[in-house]
Amino acid sequence: MAYSDLYPVRLPPALESLSLLGKAGVRGFPQLDSAQALLMAVLQNPPLPLEGPLLNLTAMSGVSGAMFRELEPTLVERSRAALNVLESQGFNVTRALPSQLEGEYATVLVTLPADRGNDAVDEVVRAAFRLTKVGGTCYVAGDKDRGFERYFKRAREHFGEGEILERHKGLRVAGFRKTRAEVLEPTLKPTLEFGEYEFEGLKIATLPGVFSAKGVDAATKLLLEFLGEHLPSLEGQRVLDIGAGAGVIGSWAASRGAKVTLLEDDWGGVLCSERTLERSGLSGEVLHSDVGSALPAFAQFDTVLSNPPFHVGGDLILEVAEEFIALAARALPRGGNFYLVANVFLLYEPLLERFFKLSSSIRNRSFKVLCGQKR
Repeated sequence: MAYSDLYPVRLPPALESLSLLGKAGVRGFPQLDSAQALLMAVLQNPPLPLEGPLLNLTAMSGVSGAMFRELEPTLVERSRAALNVLESQGFNVTRALPSQLEGEYATVLVTLPADRGNDAVDEVVRAAFRLTKVGGTCYVAGDKDRGFERYFKRAREHFGEGEILERHKGLRVAGFRKTRAEVLEPTLKPTLEFGEYEFEGLKIATLPGVFSAKGVDAATKLLLEFLGEHLPSLEGQRVLDIGAGAGVIGSWAASRGAKVTLLEDDWGGVLCSERTLERSGLSGEVLHSDVGSALPAFAQFDTVLSNPPFHVGGDLILEVAEEFIALAARALPRGGNFYLVANVFLLYEPLLERFFKLSSSIRNRSFKVLCGQKR
């Protein structure tokens, strides 16, 4: 099965009449996100008005688009993998972060992205209020164990009124009516507010929900430590960074003379990587890409670097890292090197050995760096 192939999403019995496709790497596949599934169950008999136009700020695999086509739904996603899936099914799709959006909607839907951190959840709650028209309705789903009660109270402060509509185990769905037009804080406006920190002379840009937003992670530090000791000069080399996040690895390579291409699935990560390069006085190409989907078919590089993700939402997903490895093999000539860092418990070695001869590596208690030379 090819990574790019689409497959039916497993739906709960009440939604089995819908036809919905998804793929590895997309939240809400192979089955609906549990909080989103509870939200859809509530909306089958909505206790508050459900009118169009409808906006879903966290579309995932697109079930709300399939359920409510008559409400002119707009589905928002930041993941290139998800956007590809949604576009292939003919949905009205917008690529954006919540803070970039403008407009007014009668109904706004949100499944809280708690795995992205508090700042990302705050951002989507603020945007949900701003984008709901006065008199309109916002439905919010989430997990009690991931701060739902706190965010519910925060949302109710904005909207003026709201109540929890459904409880199922640890999951919650709440509904809000927008009774006030004024905002409670000046940050409720359609604008990006980048943060920034320094790392080895680089100016790393950050946005809510982007990997390494609080600082360079320990795995990336181990990879760069290894590369600094073992990699020959990068001057003039073509270097590919797969899964760039905020652009730390690719910018590090560019600072050592490489001609870099950075691939990132998350739109926030793309914006951060572009700004990291710019603010660090470096040049490079940043592509919003589902692994290698944005690369020309026969693109070739001298070296490939990566810190692959292995979670999508709260689920352990290895298919994405497997595709990272396959892309590295396609993008390298014989003898080219692929450097990958991973948690020690992830058994990537058998996947790498399909295409690469494994050579020097290091590890600590938590992470390992693997180096493969293309066969």
